[in-house]
Amino acid sequence: NQPISIDAGTVVLPFTLVKVSKNVDKAKVSPGETLKYTIRVSNVGHKVVSQNTMVIKDTLDDSVTYVMGSMKFVSDVSGIGSGAIPDVQGGGFPLTSGSSIAFDIPRRGGTIDIEFEVTVNRNVQKPMIVNYGHLQQAGGDDLPFQAKSMVQYTAEVQIRNKVYLGHDGGKKCGTDAAVELVEDFVGK
Repeated sequence: NQPISIDAGTVVLPFTLVKVSKNVDKAKVSPGETLKYTIRVSNVGHKVVSQNTMVIKDTLDDSVTYVMGSMKFVSDVSGIGSGAIPDVQGGGFPLTSGSSIAFDIPRRGGTIDIEFEVTVNRNVQKPMIVNYGHLQQAGGDDLPFQAKSMVQYTAEVQIRNKVYLGHDGGKKCGTDAAVELVEDFVGK
């Protein structure tokens, strides 16, 4: 309210801010099926995130097996596009020991998706599969993420029949000996 005052405004310095999330393509899965996970890293700050300043680590649930060669990245960064992420030498899951993002992510809206597949083990004995991990920023935050899928089981039906040595229950053959026949049916 001073007649000769000037409003100089507020200065906001550029900052780095990263958001990470994880999604799975199926909320319910049966033993033997494949799940596809997507880890999305988004730059929601006002500054470019420089290459190799973020490391993503992921821990697979012990009820799943990594599908070899299924990991790739998809980026909306101009000139980057998409590409494969090689398995660890000897066929291991690439994110166990961590993987750096090897290119810049532009400010305000640049994203990268890391996708991979796992197969649910047939002998799974739990009601839920939880896959979790975290993103480590150089000199910054450690951001956790996770995705869950419920395990649904199918019933196995077993039918037992006795087959006699004739249509009359074995009376004409002089014996009531029977051969046990077991048929397995798997169904829902």
